[in-house]
Amino acid sequence: MQSEREASGSWHTSMTLDFANTDQITADFAGGSVTLQPLSASLTIPEEWTAESSYINCVITLKDGRKVYSDYYEGDYSNPNDTDNLLRGIHALPDCENDMLEQYLPIAQAFVKSDVTRGTQTQILCYGEPIEPTEVAAVTLYRFAYRGENALGTSGVQGYDLTDTMVLYQG
Repeated sequence: MQSEREASGSWHTSMTLDFANTDQITADFAGGSVTLQPLSASLTIPEEWTAESSYINCVITLKDGRKVYSDYYEGDYSNPNDTDNLLRGIHALPDCENDMLEQYLPIAQAFVKSDVTRGTQTQILCYGEPIEPTEVAAVTLYRFAYRGENALGTSGVQGYDLTDTMVLYQG
């Protein structure tokens, strides 16, 4: 909105999270860490894991069975092709072969920050709704490698195959 007046000052707002405990949980693993907070999860991983020839997905499984999938963003999935592609990616993950989208909580935003001096990349997944860190049952990381443009691939994305599965955190 345009105005001829100049505004200055600051403002803030606060939101109470109705949780028994909102302390963050951090778990370290070889080469990185995962930090769980009520509004987001941060995954710090070695940068070579996300090189041009590979990519990663993450699944956060809650104790009530719901899941957060790093590629499932809030948005309009009314397009059957988008939904099919999303499910194809989910179904390529071990233990997710029969999952439906209704089991998954979308993320609102995802951010990536590289630290060149440490050789790491941090992915921040902002949840679509608050999640108490103590309600997280597991955080699993899946790494896929590029096998060639014409390779069938097992990832749901042509040319990529699942190479590694790592449980980063278990509650």
